[in-house]
Amino acid sequence: MRNENKQNDCNSRHGLGSVLRSLKKNIFMRAMLGIITVVLTIVLIFSLTIAWQTNVVQTGGLSFTTEKWNFNGDVVLESQAISAAPGDDGAISLILNNDGDGLVAAGVNVSKTQMSEEMQKRFYFYTDVSAVRNNEKMNRVYVSSGYGYTYTLFPQSRITPDLHWQWVYDVLGYYVLGTMSTGENGVSIVDIKEYIRPIEYEFDETRTTFINGSLDRIDGNTTVSEFLYQISSNDGFEGTIDVTEKTESGYYPVDVNDDGYGVWAYLCSYDEIITNMERDTQLGINADNGATDTYTAKITITGYNSKDDAVPVNTTEQFMEALNSSNVNLITLDNDIVLSEAVALINGTSTMIDLNGHTLTSTVKDNIIVADVGSVLLIQNGTLKGSEYTTANGNTATTDIAVYSSGATVILEDVIISDVVDGVKIQDNKNNVGVDSNIRITDSNISAGEIGVYVYGNADDSDEVTNIVIENSVISGNGYAGILANGSSWGTNITVKNSNVSGYYTAIYHPQLQNSYMLVEDSTLTGMTGVVVKGGIVDIVDCVVTGTGVANEPAYSNSGWTDTGDGIYVEANYDTTILVTVSGEKTVVTSENALAVRKYMSTASNADIVVKSGSYNTNVDAYLHTDSEMTVSEDNTGMYVVTEKTTE
Repeated sequence: MRNENKQNDCNSRHGLGSVLRSLKKNIFMRAMLGIITVVLTIVLIFSLTIAWQTNVVQTGGLSFTTEKWNFNGDVVLESQAISAAPGDDGAISLILNNDGDGLVAAGVNVSKTQMSEEMQKRFYFYTDVSAVRNNEKMNRVYVSSGYGYTYTLFPQSRITPDLHWQWVYDVLGYYVLGTMSTGENGVSIVDIKEYIRPIEYEFDETRTTFINGSLDRIDGNTTVSEFLYQISSNDGFEGTIDVTEKTESGYYPVDVNDDGYGVWAYLCSYDEIITNMERDTQLGINADNGATDTYTAKITITGYNSKDDAVPVNTTEQFMEALNSSNVNLITLDNDIVLSEAVALINGTSTMIDLNGHTLTSTVKDNIIVADVGSVLLIQNGTLKGSEYTTANGNTATTDIAVYSSGATVILEDVIISDVVDGVKIQDNKNNVGVDSNIRITDSNISAGEIGVYVYGNADDSDEVTNIVIENSVISGNGYAGILANGSSWGTNITVKNSNVSGYYTAIYHPQLQNSYMLVEDSTLTGMTGVVVKGGIVDIVDCVVTGTGVANEPAYSNSGWTDTGDGIYVEANYDTTILVTVSGEKTVVTSENALAVRKYMSTASNADIVVKSGSYNTNVDAYLHTDSEMTVSEDNTGMYVVTEKTTE
């Protein structure tokens, strides 16, 4: 496939806004047309080193069984057809299941080679996730046959890749994969293998101008050099585009080897943009007359083990050697090991540590394990502990943090953490690239000197949220809090199920100012003040919540909270919406010395506590849901029982 630059014979300066507005109107007046249909097919490729067992692909109700490799799960593509028009986009319902016991990586690629070249320039696929490559943050990752996105499937996990399609209307150019060669007229051209991502701009809203057919200004001020620098600063390819390296045919090298093969950027001429719009209009006319074009795109799921065979280690030296090897992803301890330096996982690293019933002890002062942006860490089956050390002034201190994550994926499974100040600390606000952590803690016991799980979200640095799931675990913050978040570092989604969470002052402190949600279900929560909420949405379902502290009058605190001794305490002095909902027949909320449930101030309009059901040792009539009623228990315990209203 070959694309040569077309010359415009007009020597004046052109603005695109009014021209393209007219063309767009011509298309979109045509009755919400589905102008084309793209049929999705799916292909599975499995490395011979993997063995995915009983792998089934389901597409539109049809099932196809592949070779029996070593993956126990399935891949589901729920819809095979996309109906699209210019400017449309949508999600592809793709589900990846891993029901087995192994860690599996699944690479997602999409090929458009069966589409016409003109449609390949306009139709793209991407994963709607942020990622960091070559120290550049991409807000989305475009996928093609040559460039994909890899998802990590942990044992017994299921993910829904954020795979999307888009028909790009305002195409100003595109990135292509191809090889530079010399054409018949002696001019260097790029033999294009595929179109991998668009260069977009909203022509309607700003003034984009051309001189002699070539792009001159974007938004009336930004030069081509400035524009290309901006887009190439977050495209994931190393470095930025240098306009002085533009070829005779209008291509800019992005990531090209000495043979001229690689990624090139191309900016369309004025005539090309107008021609593309006219093609879209003609497609609309054809569809209006009952004729739609059909194209095929091929989704490829490449499955492979993200680990080789387990590497057993007996000594510190063997452990560090295995950790630093690019060929080792699964390390198994055959002995207790003591570390004198931190374990650091850099971007793109995937590591599994099977403690195998042994203890990994660290003598470092700061963090035992650091999982950096884009890394993946799984620790299972053993103990991770810190140590005491003597400070410069002669005091005794303890290792600071067991596991530190900033924009990483971390799984703790059947792990005991002890002898540290903080157990797990998630500090996404420090990675400077807006990437959020995904943390899963199951069947584990974290006992920390201060905070069990410490959470900082990314606030408005990210469109996504920090995700934390805690299941079947014990979380203890013996000196401060079991789970502690930060008000200004919001953007979190925390789920706690079937767990025991306790803290010296509180089991849970949830002050996030916005875009934060917490679900606590079938769990026990204990602290001087059981649960403290100063921001976000919190649902407490079928939990036992206890406030053990002395009764103190509530008061606003600008940093932290007032220890009232209540079971559930909402302090509403932050200028943010708060909603706490308490429900479940098994819910029991008590305070040994104060109130079971309290909002301060009671007249605060930005905060609501809704009690739907459960038992409470003080009156909660002020917080009853409109469909609930409260009675006093008949068993002489003095408990107030809230149930759904009975209907006549």
